[in-house]
Amino acid sequence: IISSLGGDSVYGGAGLDTYVYDKERSFFTIDNNTFPKENDVFVQKLWIISNDSHDFLYDIERIVFSDTKLAVDLEGNAGFVVKLLGVLLGRDKILDKSLVGQSLSIIDEGKSQNELIASTLKDAGFIDANYSDTNKLHSALVATLWENAVGGSYAPESAKPFVEGLDEGSFSMVELVNVAANTDYNKTAIDLTGLMTSGIEYL
Repeated sequence: IISSLGGDSVYGGAGLDTYVYDKERSFFTIDNNTFPKENDVFVQKLWIISNDSHDFLYDIERIVFSDTKLAVDLEGNAGFVVKLLGVLLGRDKILDKSLVGQSLSIIDEGKSQNELIASTLKDAGFIDANYSDTNKLHSALVATLWENAVGGSYAPESAKPFVEGLDEGSFSMVELVNVAANTDYNKTAIDLTGLMTSGIEYL
């Protein structure tokens, strides 16, 4: 959907909807409000305020400016991407616009969350070829998830059940990352609440 002159009220509906501006991000002020609909399903209501008009966007997941893009579906694909990047690569990586964009493109094109996790694990070097044995791989992954989500000093004894679970095949690395990404620890670490208000920029 392309912005027109004057104020617009746009309803995106189901699916992935994008609203396009021909000006830079800095030209606009964005105010966000989230409110419940039927059956407690939430919709984001965003006001895009320029110098001369107000656009009201409902159920729009992405906003494109001339110099950057903004993902506002933090309860959808964008939310999963920032949780994954935060827990596996560290909070600073969610500010890497290119990396966020690459991850969004994978999941937006129909890949599953687990497929994106597997791809990100590989790119992050969590593969057998990089470790002398599987236990060392599992230990390194658990330590990374712990440090990024929980923070503070890594506690090997507390994390031991997760390493053992991976070693014994009780769950896979992909499954563990998915669980860790969705913990309250990780949501707090990446300030998901704040991101739901601001959106996340990507390229």
